[in-house]
Amino acid sequence: MTFGKKLTKLRTAKKMTQKDVAALMGVNNSTYSRYEKDQLTPTAEKYEKLAKILGCETSYLTEEIEKAAEKKAAVKKQVSAKKSATKKTSEKKAMAPKAAPVNPSAKTIIEVQYAGKSLNTEDIIKRVKSESKADKGDISIYIKPEENRVYYVVNGESGSFEI
Repeated sequence: MTFGKKLTKLRTAKKMTQKDVAALMGVNNSTYSRYEKDQLTPTAEKYEKLAKILGCETSYLTEEIEKAAEKKAAVKKQVSAKKSATKKTSEKKAMAPKAAPVNPSAKTIIEVQYAGKSLNTEDIIKRVKSESKADKGDISIYIKPEENRVYYVVNGESGSFEI
C-alpha cells in the first residue's frame, strides 16, 4: 500500500477530513492533499506529526519509501556488478597475451617441464586447434605458469585452457 493510501485509510478510520489533518499538521489543504495523492513527500518532522495525529508508528508510514530505497539500492548494486564484470572482461581482453606467432607446421618441437608435466609445442598446438576449432591461421600462444593456463589467439579469436 502506498504512503498516500495509508494516509487516506488512517484519516478516514479516524473520521477526519483532509482539512482537519492539514490544520493539525500546520500545512495548507493542498499540501496535505498532495501527500494523499503521492505527489509530495513530507519531511521527517511532518512524518512524526502525521503518525501522532493518525495514531500510528512513523515506520508504518515510511515503510514503502524504505522499501523503494532498498529496491533502488539493490538495482544500483546489480548495475554496478554488471559494470564490474564487463570491466573485468574488458581488462582480460586488454591483458590478452601478446606473443610471437607459432608456426604449426614447424619441425622444431620445444618441450617444457612444468609442475611435473611435460608439455611440447606440438601437443599445445593440437590442443589449441581443438579448443578453437580452427585448422588454419596464425596461432599465438602464451603460457602463464602462475595461473596454470595457456592463452592463445587464433585468427584474432582468443581463448585459454588449464594446463
